[in-house]
Amino acid sequence: MSESFITPYCISAYVICKTSDGPRYLLIRRCGPYLFGTWQMVTGGIEKGETAWQAALREIREETGLTPFKMYCADAVETIYVKTRDRVTFVPVFVACVDQREVRLSLTEHDAYEWLPLEEAQKRLSWAEQRRTIVEIHERYVLQTPDELHSVPIDSLMMIENAAVANRPQDSITIRLMNTQDIERVADLYLPWSTRQDTHARWENIIRSNSNIAERLQ
Repeated sequence: MSESFITPYCISAYVICKTSDGPRYLLIRRCGPYLFGTWQMVTGGIEKGETAWQAALREIREETGLTPFKMYCADAVETIYVKTRDRVTFVPVFVACVDQREVRLSLTEHDAYEWLPLEEAQKRLSWAEQRRTIVEIHERYVLQTPDELHSVPIDSLMMIENAAVANRPQDSITIRLMNTQDIERVADLYLPWSTRQDTHARWENIIRSNSNIAERLQ
C-alpha cells in the first residue's frame, strides 16, 4: 500500500509565558484587511524549503519579536475551512515557551497584544477549533510535563542560522519593487482579500501604482 501524506501550507503557534500569577497565553489582534480585529495566536504560511516547525519559529520571531527557549510540536492538528481558497486545510499546532513578555509587533499585521489566562484567552478566540486546541495545550503542555518526544530542536536550528549569518556576504540582500511574478508567493500569505481572483487583481493594481510612482521619481 502506498503512503499518503498531506502537506500543510500554514501553522498555528501558541506562545506561553509562566508568571507568578500562573501561565499566560499571548494573543495578538489582526489589523490588516483579512480578519480585521480578530484576536489570534501566532499564525503564518510555510515558505518554500521550510518545515512546519521552522515556519512556526520564524513567524513567532517576526510577529512578536520573541524567541522561545523551548518549543513543542503539539499532538494536535486544527482543521479549518479557508474561505479565500475555498478549501479545508489541516494546520499543525506548536507550543512555544518564552520567558519574556515584551512583545514587538509587526504593525502591518497586528496592532495590539495581551497576555491572558486560559479562560480569557479561550473566550477571545473566534473559532471553536482554536478554543478546543488551547484547552488541550493547557492540559498536556502546561499542567503536565510535556513528553520530550514532542520537542522541537530549535537550538540546532539557531546554530545553523547563526553560522549562515556569519558567512553571508555583505551584499547578498537585494531590495526591489514587487512584480507580477511575486503575486503567487504573497497573495495567500499577506493581506488576502475576499477571493483569490480579487486578491490577485488588487495586488496587480498595487504593483502598477508603485511602478507609476517609481517612474515619476526617476
